Amino acid sequence: MEPTIILVDECHLLFATKKAPKRPDVELDKPARWARMLTRLLKKLKKGDRILLVGVTNQPFFAKTKPMCKLFPNTLLAPFPEYGSRLVLWKNYLERIPAKKLQDVNISVMAKLSEGCTGKHIKAAVENTCTQARMGRKRRLRNSEFISALTPEFPDEDAPKQADWLAWYLTMPILQTRGELLRAILEEEEEAAATAAKAAKRK
Repeated sequence: MEPTIILVDECHLLFATKKAPKRPDVELDKPARWARMLTRLLKKLKKGDRILLVGVTNQPFFAKTKPMCKLFPNTLLAPFPEYGSRLVLWKNYLERIPAKKLQDVNISVMAKLSEGCTGKHIKAAVENTCTQARMGRKRRLRNSEFISALTPEFPDEDAPKQADWLAWYLTMPILQTRGELLRAILEEEEEAAATAAKAAKRK
């Protein structure tokens, strides 16, 4: 039934490179065949069909870029939340906690210390700290408790950093095409400005 959204999680597995980590549980299903099936499906679509194909992955580095971008031509990078966003996330996840319990908690500090974490990590830290048993105690919550709960959630040192993600994102074909168009426009503007300057001098 339309409209339909087809969501493919871990879509890099459909185009995995030889360097991709081995996933025995997934390899049995032969994910590459799903890429062929989805390609055939898209070819059968007619103008006016309301079907949206969405691929999501946190390991695009292990995918063959060209075939992946052919199936998913539009690429959107969801960056790690910056300080302001992390501050909002901490406030939202802590809003159900009584204010008296949070008097010793500096949310601004927690937003700073959680740099490199996602909303999922922050949510897990809050849930693992504010358990029913802990909330039953009279003692107020402290930053150190959230830090202890947040530590296991921090990405590994070898995990891609924000700069790595951006560098990968800039290699996407659609961005390269946009970059070429932008450079062409800038060159035309520079030529037009130079021509106008020469004409002004002649006058």
